[in-house]
Amino acid sequence: AARGLKAPLVLIDPPFERPDDYVRSAETAAAVLGADPTACVAIWTPLKDLETFDGFIRRLEQAGLSRVLVAEARLRPLNNPMKMNGCAMTVVNAPSGAEAAAAEICGWTVQALGDAGGRAEVWRAG
Repeated sequence: AARGLKAPLVLIDPPFERPDDYVRSAETAAAVLGADPTACVAIWTPLKDLETFDGFIRRLEQAGLSRVLVAEARLRPLNNPMKMNGCAMTVVNAPSGAEAAAAEICGWTVQALGDAGGRAEVWRAG
C-alpha cells in the first residue's frame, strides 16, 4: 500500500575539486526532479566567492527549478576566494518548516564559529 510513502530525499555533496562540480550538481538536481517532481533535493556547496555561488543559483533557475530554499552560513566576509568562507545548503522542494530550521541552524553556526562580519542568510530563489 502507498500509505505513509514520502517523497525521496537526494543529497548532493560533491568534493568541489573539479571546476564543473557546480554545473554537474545543478544538472543532477534537474535530472532527479525530472524523474520525480516530488523529490526533495539538497545540495551542499562551499561559499568562497559570490560570483561562483550566484552562477550556481542561476543554473538552477535556468533549469526551471522552483521552490528553492537557500541557507547560507557565511563565517566571514566573502572577500578571499581562496578560503572556505562558509557553506550553503540549497534545497529544492524543501519540506514545511525547513526555512525556520535553516535560519536557526545557520544563525547558531555563524555565532559559534564565525568571525566578525559573518552572517546567516536564508532566502528563496526561483
